[in-house]
Amino acid sequence: MVRKAKTTSMESARPPAGHPHRGSQPHVHPEELEAFVHAPIGKALLDLDGRFLVVNPALCRLLGADEEAIIGKSRLDFTHPDDREIGASELADLVAGIRHNYVAEKRYVRGDGSIVWTEKHVCSVANEHGDPSYLIAQMLDTTERHHLQVLLAGEHARFEAIAAYSIDAVVIADGTGQVSYASPDLTSMLAILPHLDFGKQLYARVHPEDLPVVTTLLSDLVQLAKHEGAMARYACRVRHADETWRHIELTASSHVDDPAIAGIVFNVRDMTDRVQAAVQLEHRAMHDALTGLPNRALLLDRMDQALARRRRSGRSCALLFLDLDRFKAINDTYGHGVGDDVLVATAHRISGVARECDSVARLGGDEFVVLLEDVISAEQVLVLADRIRSSMAEPIEIRGRSITTSCSVGIALATGQTSTELLREADAALYKAKQSGRDRWEIFDQAMREFAARRCEIEERLRSTVALGTVEVHFQPIVMMALRSVVGYEALAQLSSADGTPVTETEFVSVAEDSGLIQRFGSLVMRESCLKVAALNALRPDPLDLAVNVSARQLADPAFVHTVATILDAASIDPRRLCLQMTESALMESESDSSASSNRLLEVKRLGVRLSLDDFGTGWSSLSSLQRFMFDVVKIDPSFVTALGVRSEATALVSSVVGLGTTLGFETIAEGVETESQEEMLRSLGCHLAQGPLYGWSEAA
Repeated sequence: MVRKAKTTSMESARPPAGHPHRGSQPHVHPEELEAFVHAPIGKALLDLDGRFLVVNPALCRLLGADEEAIIGKSRLDFTHPDDREIGASELADLVAGIRHNYVAEKRYVRGDGSIVWTEKHVCSVANEHGDPSYLIAQMLDTTERHHLQVLLAGEHARFEAIAAYSIDAVVIADGTGQVSYASPDLTSMLAILPHLDFGKQLYARVHPEDLPVVTTLLSDLVQLAKHEGAMARYACRVRHADETWRHIELTASSHVDDPAIAGIVFNVRDMTDRVQAAVQLEHRAMHDALTGLPNRALLLDRMDQALARRRRSGRSCALLFLDLDRFKAINDTYGHGVGDDVLVATAHRISGVARECDSVARLGGDEFVVLLEDVISAEQVLVLADRIRSSMAEPIEIRGRSITTSCSVGIALATGQTSTELLREADAALYKAKQSGRDRWEIFDQAMREFAARRCEIEERLRSTVALGTVEVHFQPIVMMALRSVVGYEALAQLSSADGTPVTETEFVSVAEDSGLIQRFGSLVMRESCLKVAALNALRPDPLDLAVNVSARQLADPAFVHTVATILDAASIDPRRLCLQMTESALMESESDSSASSNRLLEVKRLGVRLSLDDFGTGWSSLSSLQRFMFDVVKIDPSFVTALGVRSEATALVSSVVGLGTTLGFETIAEGVETESQEEMLRSLGCHLAQGPLYGWSEAA
């Protein structure tokens, strides 16, 4: 049981007016009470239950309450809820007489609700029997001190964190390299002991190739020590205790006149990770990620150097441009994972055949290049080309499969060209090898030079056309033969050389596809054609149809359907008036390229646009394709129209196509009609629509 102190009268010690209120109070000597009252810190007498009996003015100010509001209240009434347990056990010990005083820091809630931090000293006063009678407490306002401690603790923690996570070690040394201070990071970073001579340790561990750097550093220390604020920076490699080489950067700054430092401060930074990352980034930027071979950028750099050496030495060099034959079929059949394995195996085989002085690179896809230096003769180049072709003819064992492939090779000999020109010539020779049947090599010659120059000129004209956003389009009428009335047009883009001579459609479409311009050029042609025909239809009661050619490369573009819809909307043309026309070869390529390309044809159909199959009879399109894509129009190739009445099989084929159209529900249009007799035969076979030289070109469009 906690015993309560006996209450005694203190009338004889009652203080004058203004002194603290006294309730049932213990006996206190008047002089002691006077000192109690005027104490500059908060003081109070409490009973053994912790209730205030006497308080001085300083305590009232500390708690922000008058004495009437304090006297008789428990200490817990003013204690912050979170601090009520602070000092509870010590107080119990005081009441039990186990201890005589204690000190605690705790918070009190003032009358206005604000918080005050205090340092509280409490002691017990015994009665004549030696038992605790009452308690004396004094409370010092430590709010400012507490906030300062919190601030200092935060600053200390911040500095500790900075030190812990700093990427630099700090060393202070004199002009001889003798260390006066070194941060602990120095040992972990470089295995250099802080208490030993920094300069000598550094010199002993530096990479032999970087010794001049440290020699310069040591000689500079004397000069740095003479000039306050002078700075110098050094970079070198240092051997760690684990025998690895670390790249470090030393920044030295003189603070010899600063009494707090009185020396040269070195910031030592470990740059190893950064240097290695930079090396890796440079390697990735200059090498192919799949095969590890140099990429186009590094190849061109090596070609520049090789051509420069050629000019100095007179020794020739050559370029082999390789492309795997029918590599797309491998991807389509076995998947891209197997295709990647084939490319890696190809890289190994080419590298194994090439000489050590040759550079093997991968340009992308299935295209590889070999740069040969110190070429003695063209025969030497041809021997290497045949060795590469022979190595590629051997089956490649991949994932339990035996895959056989071949390659075509284009060869260009350096005769003064730039790197870009030499690469372009080898590419042109490769193109010729592909066109000539694959699995062979071709050497670039004058005819190819003229061919390459022609393609280059066409590409420049195409780029100019696309950049200007204007294209010349001619319109060939599609005629209802019985009435000789125009029911539509086929839009044909026109392109001219610099000298004004026309470029054939076959030429510029091929260049547009190879250069990646086909999507933009094709969209430009479609837009211009739709705008012109829409303007014509606005002036006539019977609207005209418009046929526009599209290639397999256009169908491969994921944005193709969106492009068509945007053009239709911009031209305000009825989708049913537009007919997208593709050849049998384009249809076959789009189907074999990916299901996505084929699905885009069906998406175009959903827009309301019609589909036309051009040059029917010259390719290998199947009846299933005609049914699958629900072609609205099939065009009979001009070669069959020209042979009407000359070759019986041509007449039979035209008759069959017309009959097929009647059965499957598509229109049949004969192309290339030149004579009235051809027109008459077509009509007799049941074909009602035609186009060709007999009907000329439309001036109105």
